[in-house]
Amino acid sequence: MKRIAAVCLLFIFLIASCAERSGTPEPSAEQLAAAVLASQDGTPPLYTVRYGEDGFEDYAALYVEDVAAVADGVICYPYGVDATELAVLRFADTEAAETAEESMEDYLLSRASAFEGYAPEQAALVEGGRVVCDGRTVLLAIFGDADAAVAAFEACMDGAAPSGTLDALLAAEPSPSAEPSAEVSASPEATPPSEEPPSPEPSDTEAVSEPSEVPPETAVPSPEDSPSAEPSREASPAPEIYSPSPDDLYDHDAVLAAYTSGDTSALSPKNAAIYECVTEAIAALITDGMSDYEKELALHDYIIDVSDYDRAELYPGLGSPDPDNSNPYGTLINGRAICSGYSGTFQLFMDMLGIECVTVNGAANADREEHAWNMVRLGGEWYCVDVTWDDPVGLVTNSDFERHQYFNVTSEYLRDTRHFWEGEDVPEATATEFAWKH
Repeated sequence: MKRIAAVCLLFIFLIASCAERSGTPEPSAEQLAAAVLASQDGTPPLYTVRYGEDGFEDYAALYVEDVAAVADGVICYPYGVDATELAVLRFADTEAAETAEESMEDYLLSRASAFEGYAPEQAALVEGGRVVCDGRTVLLAIFGDADAAVAAFEACMDGAAPSGTLDALLAAEPSPSAEPSAEVSASPEATPPSEEPPSPEPSDTEAVSEPSEVPPETAVPSPEDSPSAEPSREASPAPEIYSPSPDDLYDHDAVLAAYTSGDTSALSPKNAAIYECVTEAIAALITDGMSDYEKELALHDYIIDVSDYDRAELYPGLGSPDPDNSNPYGTLINGRAICSGYSGTFQLFMDMLGIECVTVNGAANADREEHAWNMVRLGGEWYCVDVTWDDPVGLVTNSDFERHQYFNVTSEYLRDTRHFWEGEDVPEATATEFAWKH
């Protein structure tokens, strides 16, 4: 009887313990976010938006379709071209959480694709990201140590208290209003996050003239002797002359005709500004006796020097993209471009110099996002040039190799680096004679 009584008492104790454990309040989304953030050995400055605050629903809509099912949440994201990201979302029920887990996995894939080629180091960071669902709560963790983030999240869900408050942990990091870190390449300053963040993936919706394709090769063309004289690159972008009107559109043919004739009277203010900038660059960089290869290289490097990929296209927390990032005004004067801006500016320079060139409209990366690049014809052979991917953002340094990794490469090289295109009119580039010489 004593044994039976002891067993009964133990049973009652266990039931009481379970009841007590089950009655422990769930940690809040903010507590979970604090625990995750504390697990990391340094993070970039982060913006934070909480459930119920302005902009939260707009940002949460990037992760899930049914924002109304979110019952609590915290989202932290950086202000520069950095893929670090933390989201803790609690849903009304486990079914909604499981559905959200799937959509957030898709989001994670799209984020990696968004940075690939444009910011390769950040793409690698996203690829190591994690999505975890625990009951009604889903974690998205894109950190240098995502495994530690998940472990901290799970420990907090099991009752472990975070080692500090979220506000205190965020205050320990540099303020987002501080100067950008060295890991962000020079470009126009990032603006504070808008209440209606744009899509995180680069999207080049403005059509570019000429064919549409993308090629690669298994190895970067082998180095050869460098040109005898490398032109100086002292040209600078023209100052912004006016605030462009939405009705004042870039006209490639008009700028080219003005260059050919010397008559600029028919140019709109925007096209006159572009004309002034490109003619100044040509006068500064192009000299008598230069080969077409040397001219192409000088202007390719000039575009990279004076512009940067529009970071607002890469990350929703950076505000609105430059409205002219798809044409030479945004590229050369505002210093912000997307692939159609890079390729369109390169096309204009080549046309002005009489170097045969086409713009290829294709796709790139795992998600096959729209992408544009160029092909030039030198010595009767075609070569592929992706100026956009030669100007990756978010790198501490931008070496000569990184600046020319996609300069005068073969179609096979582009295919091997996730470029895609269609069209029988797109030339096949196979030559290597005028590959980058370094």
